[in-house]
Amino acid sequence: MRGNRWLFVELEHSDLPNFEISGTMLVPKVWIGSSHDGTLAMKSTVKVVDTVCLNTFIMNATSDLLFKTKHTKNADARIKDYERGLRETGELLQQYYKSVVDMANTPFSGRNTEKYFAEVVGAEKKPRTKRTNGEKYQTLPEYSGKHKNQLEQLQDSWNFGEGQVDRGENVWRLFSSVTDWCDHHEANEKNRLQGSHLLGNRARQKQNAFNIALDYTNQQ
Repeated sequence: MRGNRWLFVELEHSDLPNFEISGTMLVPKVWIGSSHDGTLAMKSTVKVVDTVCLNTFIMNATSDLLFKTKHTKNADARIKDYERGLRETGELLQQYYKSVVDMANTPFSGRNTEKYFAEVVGAEKKPRTKRTNGEKYQTLPEYSGKHKNQLEQLQDSWNFGEGQVDRGENVWRLFSSVTDWCDHHEANEKNRLQGSHLLGNRARQKQNAFNIALDYTNQQ
């Protein structure tokens, strides 16, 4: 990724638990990554893959669940006890899966998706300055053109993303709309080539989307 500067190895481990509900089959992956130019220290993180729709979600992308090293002259891998690292990862996954169940059990009408999607991408309605025949004027509050497009794309993922109909109208489907958009929508092709959907802006939006969805769930 990033012009072949970043390198990641993706691994599965039989001790890490899978998870399945209607429209969703989640499989955890361990990512071990580094870079060729010193911009990224070697570290590990956990990625969850939805095998039904191929959506991905980085969990604790900024943490080092298994090990990390630093780019120094005499760098040594400071590896935690491997069994303990796997146990901690498994416990974290179980917490995540419980949140998924809670989201799936929280109803959510598709008519109310705009507010959620706007929070995820930071879209805000406000007066815009436009011109007609060279004359400036202020519009009524509205989203920027960029955010209008993104909100339409996210709504498209809510309606037509892989596995979405099977999930039903609930908060888990709402969050899955964001991962579908980040990972698969053609508008994000450039972001995917740069790895932004895995470690970057789109990955941060996924994390934000998960946190907001969990807030929605806890408010019920």
